[in-house]
Amino acid sequence: MWIMWIRRLFQCVSFIVLLTMTTGKKNGKGKVLNKQRELEFAMPHMKNLTIQQGQDAQFFCKVGRIHKDHNSQNKLQLVWIRLDTQTILAIEKQIVQDNPRISVHQHDRLEFTLHIKNVQPEDSGVYACRINTKPFAQMKAALDVRVPPVIIAADTTDTVMAHEEHDVILKCKATGHPSPTITWQREDGELIRTRGHDRVRTYKGSVLHIPKIKRTEMGTYLCMASNGVPPAVSQRISVNVEFTPKLWVEPKYMGAWKGDSIELKCEVEAYPPAAMLWFQDSNVLSNSDKFDIRTEISNGSPPYRKKFILTIKKVDENDYKHTYTCSADNHNGKKEEVIKLHEKESPKYDAVLYDGQQMDEDNLAVNAKGSPKKKSPNGSSAQIAMCHWLLLTAAFLCGLSYLYVVRCRVS
Repeated sequence: MWIMWIRRLFQCVSFIVLLTMTTGKKNGKGKVLNKQRELEFAMPHMKNLTIQQGQDAQFFCKVGRIHKDHNSQNKLQLVWIRLDTQTILAIEKQIVQDNPRISVHQHDRLEFTLHIKNVQPEDSGVYACRINTKPFAQMKAALDVRVPPVIIAADTTDTVMAHEEHDVILKCKATGHPSPTITWQREDGELIRTRGHDRVRTYKGSVLHIPKIKRTEMGTYLCMASNGVPPAVSQRISVNVEFTPKLWVEPKYMGAWKGDSIELKCEVEAYPPAAMLWFQDSNVLSNSDKFDIRTEISNGSPPYRKKFILTIKKVDENDYKHTYTCSADNHNGKKEEVIKLHEKESPKYDAVLYDGQQMDEDNLAVNAKGSPKKKSPNGSSAQIAMCHWLLLTAAFLCGLSYLYVVRCRVS
């Protein structure tokens, strides 16, 4: 503890001495002159630095020539000072501040380097190397620490739950140097509808105002902060839109054959997700040997849209007597749609003629769609064609014989 107080006392005394140095005169060439000594820096000025946070910074100070008056008992000292805070950092190689990131290196008698490791935002400021001549001589330069953006969680929207047709305001705030730019976009790539603007792919500003939000605008929004200093950062904000369930059933009057299975489809939109049920009249249905119930989500469908499907197995006469109701219910409301079954008549076919032969029902085959298929009669088509050829040949020979007989009688 006493060492720290001695350092602080030494710092204060040194600073007072530097501030109370008397002003001397300069010659026409800009050199510092007095009766005791003359000094020149080897460089016209120190270089300003722009450094990214976490990197190292170095300031160089080189004295070109010192002329001493041998009658003087004073010793020249080089001091590193932070001017914007009027803080002495080091006297020659002796560090005054209790900061392990700061060090001074002397390369030779006239060349010095101030080294700041792992620079932080609080290190930004104006630094000078000063020599205690009369008047004092110094060179100065600025350090600008560039800081990557950081999103402030306390000032940024996390999750939003809003009712459909209500306004939604999303906020995002970030720090950094230079000041970050805030850009909004939807995670799914869809356009953003903003107040007073057309639909856009991206929107700049710390506040995003969505007027009268629709269910189609539900999803994840990205707040992205960037200022040219890597890395850029982003925050995912979930926007949920509540609304009363909405149902579609098509058709509402369905035909079914006896013995077949049939699917009744109900498309549901709801958020929060609805409790969905199928009823036969007033009785709740569940999976059984007679009924199968399942939910489907189509690829590319929004998360609030589902298909609720009831399969009735082996339809019988009793199934036509009931109504089937699709019901969806959440805390915003309840919606129901009704489907009625009717019997489809099986197709009937009369006897038909095939190649001149009458066929009965035993010679008909019905395909899966109810369309008749004709069975070939006994005998192949090749045999029938042969019979026709023989008949024609016989008729031709008979004709020739008749002509021969007639010719013989005439002669």
